[in-house]
Amino acid sequence: MNNWDMRLPGAEMWGPYLEQSPVPPAAFAENPWEALRSFLPESLPTALHTAASWYAAVLTFLVLGAVIALLLGGHADGTLLDGLKEADGYSLVPHDYLYIWSAFEEGRGYQTIYFFIKDGLVAGISMELMQDMGDFYAAANNTSTFPVDENGDPDYSNRQDLPQEPVDATRQVYIAWNQLVTNENLSAEERYAYRRDVFTNLPDMDWQEFGALGGIDSSGTIFALLDWLSQQEHYSSGDIYFIQRGYAARGIDGAYAEDYCYLLSRALFSDPVAYAKALARSTADDEAVQTLIMGGTAYGADYYPADCETAVSALDAAINANALTAEETGWAKLLRYYLANPNDGYYADYPKTPAELEN
Repeated sequence: MNNWDMRLPGAEMWGPYLEQSPVPPAAFAENPWEALRSFLPESLPTALHTAASWYAAVLTFLVLGAVIALLLGGHADGTLLDGLKEADGYSLVPHDYLYIWSAFEEGRGYQTIYFFIKDGLVAGISMELMQDMGDFYAAANNTSTFPVDENGDPDYSNRQDLPQEPVDATRQVYIAWNQLVTNENLSAEERYAYRRDVFTNLPDMDWQEFGALGGIDSSGTIFALLDWLSQQEHYSSGDIYFIQRGYAARGIDGAYAEDYCYLLSRALFSDPVAYAKALARSTADDEAVQTLIMGGTAYGADYYPADCETAVSALDAAINANALTAEETGWAKLLRYYLANPNDGYYADYPKTPAELEN
């Protein structure tokens, strides 16, 4: 192996490639890009796209050759880093990870070469003249870039995870709902998980903040979610419970509250007995919330007298069959009372608990 080979780390690994190269290393030092192009039988983009398996060794050599050329060209202060896959889509080259070589040249500033690796092969090469922007890759940050040891292996021993901003209930609903309405490639498991995230976070979200996440049309964003919730073909007992509790979430007022009452009625008519059971799941500390839910449910159901009659019949059947617990029976009777006695949305004088109904 040549003397200059021994001065470079990892020489025993890439040395055999240099011995077989038809282009001497000195050519890389004098004009690295022309030396690289001399290996390619066609244009660079086409070659990278159509490279066969035998070409992998040549491409690997190109990576090493470019680094060696920079070293031989007087750039001994350069840095080779291992980089994680870009998450922001800055590069259009599909890749699993990348190598980054950066060095300073007097009069030109920092220069950076990116080697994008896909399935173990070089999928793309790009070069950037940083000029006055400085060198973002002078040293590893141990979050997205990492040092490479003398054997060419990345060193993750000092890896640090970036602090993750907690995702609150409002943002979780927004993210999950957007996936459900825009992503047609979701698996059944993913759809289930996103749908669960929407429903379980309804009680803790802020509807005004949710609207703001949609941009300038905040009202349109809120109504769109309410429409989506109302159009679901089926509600589980868990869905019904979270829909009920969501009526007490922050930011529901005015026209939004009226639309939410419609949602409550849809959940009620889907399964009146499950709806009564969900009301009974609340504790004594939630009486104000239960009263709010009851009034909103009755307000929304008033517009659909035929559906109300069907719901009352279902509640009667469950009550008469002793199919409910004592707690559930009390709430089923109170719910029945509201549905059987519509009052144009005014329920201030109605009993607010099962105990008040009995008295």
